[in-house]
Amino acid sequence: MLEWQKPLEIPSEIKASAPKLHGQETEGPISHILASPAKSIATVKGKVISVSPATTKRVQDNDVPFQELVVKDSSGQGTLAIWEDMVTTINHGELVKITKCRVRLFNGEKKLSTTRQSNCERISHDDELDDISDDEHRDDPPTGNMKNGVILAVSDMDPYLACNKPGCNNTKLLTVLEDEKYLMHCKNCNAKVAASNAGHYVRASIMVEFEDSQKNWLSSSPRLSSCLNLKIKNGMK
Repeated sequence: MLEWQKPLEIPSEIKASAPKLHGQETEGPISHILASPAKSIATVKGKVISVSPATTKRVQDNDVPFQELVVKDSSGQGTLAIWEDMVTTINHGELVKITKCRVRLFNGEKKLSTTRQSNCERISHDDELDDISDDEHRDDPPTGNMKNGVILAVSDMDPYLACNKPGCNNTKLLTVLEDEKYLMHCKNCNAKVAASNAGHYVRASIMVEFEDSQKNWLSSSPRLSSCLNLKIKNGMK
């Protein structure tokens, strides 16, 4: 005879910290979402504190409408790329909840991107988000998931001049000669600018030993470059 057993109840804090299956959608603070593995799917909820001009990006031989937002909550902020019909529909200062966003890795930095299944919901009122400021601190990463560690090695240092346009994701500029003048050319947006008007970016491989003895290779970004106190001039460190 089978005996009835009471279902096992799992505490909510354990459920929240448990790893998700690949492809399973999560929802939580932006800092936790950005700490998820690349290709993870998540629902993003926050205040839009920055909206870039709408443009297009070449995807599989098609020009696809594209725009970047910076979305912020109490844990931090993240860059969110929106595509196609969602472009130009979201305004600065709005509170939004966007489903089916994918975590992607661009030049060593985690960013978010909508998918064809994404939907945007406007939020009229939220006790937490209503108090979020509109200030954008791109050089101040959220500290909730930061670990203390020791840098063991830095290799493959590649400082370069980069395109400043938000949609270009720090594309490396190429030197071209035009009308007897040397300019910096972005192959992504086709812009040509003087070297003095270009952005500076650094890529590197960095080995870090954390308190739990884990060692990870990280690709640097301007944020990490400032932490390392790197100085760049004319594309050279």
